[in-house]
Amino acid sequence: MIYKEKISAVSAAIFWKDYILLIQRAYAPYAGYWTFPGGKVRPTEKNIQAIKREIKEEISLSLSCFHPLTIEKIETPKKDYHLNIFYTQILSDSEPKLELQSEILEYRWVDYKKATLPAPLTPHLKSYIDLASIEINSLD
Repeated sequence: MIYKEKISAVSAAIFWKDYILLIQRAYAPYAGYWTFPGGKVRPTEKNIQAIKREIKEEISLSLSCFHPLTIEKIETPKKDYHLNIFYTQILSDSEPKLELQSEILEYRWVDYKKATLPAPLTPHLKSYIDLASIEINSLD
């Protein structure tokens, strides 16, 4: 039997006005692909702690209110990922100031209602954007 490393990870759909934040990954897996910000859960962390830390580390935003969206299991030949996806909303009138770490090539605030998304996207991202936009609109 081949041992596969099991990795717990988190990511978040971050909304501001009619926009959703997408980042372009610099490293594997999915280097060059557009996705939500996030990362690995540390062994002593809960998922909610991990998403707050990852957002602060990756894009320098301190956000406190995250809602669970869905869970994705991703199997690769060497690793199995357990990805907890959250969503949140920034209520500020002015565009949030982001400071990117080296693991992110670029970011974009994308108008999720017009569905003009950059390419390539990580698998299933479009369906997660659709699901998150339904949830965020139910908060209004």
